Amino acid sequence: MPKHIEAPPGNFGHDFDFMTGTSMAAPQISGLAALYFGVHPKWSPMAVKSAMMTTAVDTRSASGGTSTDVYAQGSGEVDPAAMLDPGLVYDSSDRDWLAYEEGLGIDTGTGTAPVAPSDLNYPSLSVDRLLGSRTLTCTLTATRPGVYRAGVDLPGFRVEVKPSTLRFTRAGQKATVAIELTRTTEPSGTPVTGHLTWTGSGHVSVRSPIVVTPQMVEAPDRVAAGPGSEGSVSYSLTPGTEKLTLTAHAPVAGPAVQGEVDMATGGAQEYAITIPEGTKAGEVLATTDTPDSGVALYVLNTPTDGQPWTIVAESAGSEHRQHVTLKGLEPGRYTVFVLAGDYHAGTTATPFTLQTNLVAADSPTTGTFTVSPASPATTPLRPITVTGHWAGVTRTPATAYVEYPDGTGTLVGIGG
Repeated sequence: MPKHIEAPPGNFGHDFDFMTGTSMAAPQISGLAALYFGVHPKWSPMAVKSAMMTTAVDTRSASGGTSTDVYAQGSGEVDPAAMLDPGLVYDSSDRDWLAYEEGLGIDTGTGTAPVAPSDLNYPSLSVDRLLGSRTLTCTLTATRPGVYRAGVDLPGFRVEVKPSTLRFTRAGQKATVAIELTRTTEPSGTPVTGHLTWTGSGHVSVRSPIVVTPQMVEAPDRVAAGPGSEGSVSYSLTPGTEKLTLTAHAPVAGPAVQGEVDMATGGAQEYAITIPEGTKAGEVLATTDTPDSGVALYVLNTPTDGQPWTIVAESAGSEHRQHVTLKGLEPGRYTVFVLAGDYHAGTTATPFTLQTNLVAADSPTTGTFTVSPASPATTPLRPITVTGHWAGVTRTPATAYVEYPDGTGTLVGIGG
């Protein structure tokens, strides 16, 4: 079996690798938690976790400097001395976590009302798609009397904390605060990190990491359209700004490549593709010759300089007509893996047709594509209907594209 067929997508084509994880972090944190319960035996597990997170300190980078990357360090490194006197904690109960799971779309079978995941009372704050502005609500519990003042560092955002000063006269007292996040200058689609810090007397600092990804618009990544040479498709778009311009890109149709996945050779095939400079977006499509067979698709970044392979797109399950969307990819070399899912009855091989449609300057187009309204009058957070119309399409599946001012957009799959 070829080397690169054995491992993907689970191990990125590597026969072996050096890996790091939580092996030592888990026993160390568990041991610190055990010590904590020796001092505060009646605290909840989440109160203890909050105390560890909000009193943590920044880690060191490989060069010896202070790390500020919340993706690398989370809240930071636990400070065993400071954690025992956190000042404030973000506590949560079993019911809160059930509501969080319901908000993620998980049916817990408990009848608990869902809450938005960002509204979980947790010692870190995150909003994955912030459209315009968003208000988060948190409840803080005092571990001792004191006065605390809020400070926020979040570049490209205006942040208002109400109330910004909290006064507690006893331990166990609670206060609810509203944190309004409004995008000002930060580019859309790029995660922004920062901190919310409550500063009290006696050098008490209660710090929570923040991660927010602002969006100019909320729209589907892709809409499926009919197979005809002419037609239209509509979808809903929610703007986060008062000004919006939509740019239509003509349908593209890459060359069709015939292939086959055979059980005898591992049930997989790989194809190299190149993402050129200036590519807006695209998709990889595979259609099996028989409707009762199916394939799955994976696209991996496969650099030639020895760096690890990474999955950048993957399909959901096995389908007769399969596709994956490509957005925000750096120019370079990628590999498409076609994996057998379902074989036609009585066979052990699945023939298919593979096509890569890239919205780029040199891509072959087929027909025309327009979008209306192109410059709609918008009100933030009020949805509008956008309609794309194509004509003269002679090759399918084809892919058109509606681009938004922030560089994001919606793919329109014609006949695929």
